[in-house]
Amino acid sequence: MNYQIQNVSGTNYIMIESGTTIHQIPVPALSSWGLLLGLTDPGEIIKKILTYRELENDSSENIWGPLYEALNEGLDKMSAAGVPPELMEILLDPEMGSPVPGQETLDKIATTQQESNAIIDACAPTKITKTEIDNLGTQIKNSFSQDIEKSKLEFIDNLAPRYELVEASKSDVEEV
Repeated sequence: MNYQIQNVSGTNYIMIESGTTIHQIPVPALSSWGLLLGLTDPGEIIKKILTYRELENDSSENIWGPLYEALNEGLDKMSAAGVPPELMEILLDPEMGSPVPGQETLDKIATTQQESNAIIDACAPTKITKTEIDNLGTQIKNSFSQDIEKSKLEFIDNLAPRYELVEASKSDVEEV
C-alpha cells in the first residue's frame, strides 16, 4: 500500500493506492464516519471506509439510514435542551451516561453503531494490512487531529436542529 496526503482546493485528501485502485478520502470524511460509527482511531475509520467500498459493490444494504436516525434523535434532544454543539459529541458517549439525550437514546445509538460496524466487518476485508492501517492512522492523527475535530464539530452543527430558547415572562407562566 502506498499513500500520500494531497491538498486540493484547501481540503486535505488521503490518497491510498491499493493494487490497481486509488482511494481518495477527504480528511473531513474521517469525522463524519467516526461519529456515525462510534470510532475515534483514524486508521480504524480508514479501514472501515475501504471495506465499505467493497460492501457497496456487493450489497444494497443501507447502513446509513439507521445511524443517521439514531444520531439525529440524540442531537435533537440535546438541541432542545440547549446543549451547545461543541459538547454534543462528549454527551453522545454511552459510557458518560448523560441525562441528555438519555440512556435509552444512547443505547439505541450504540446498538445501531454495533450493527452497522458488524455489517461492514462481515464484508470482504480490505487488502491493506493492520500494520499499514496503524501506521497510516498514526500519521493522520499526528498531522490532522485538529482538522478532524473541527470537521466533527461542523458535522454535528450541520445535523443538529436549531432551537431558539426564549425566556418566558411572568405573564406567560401560569401560577399554580
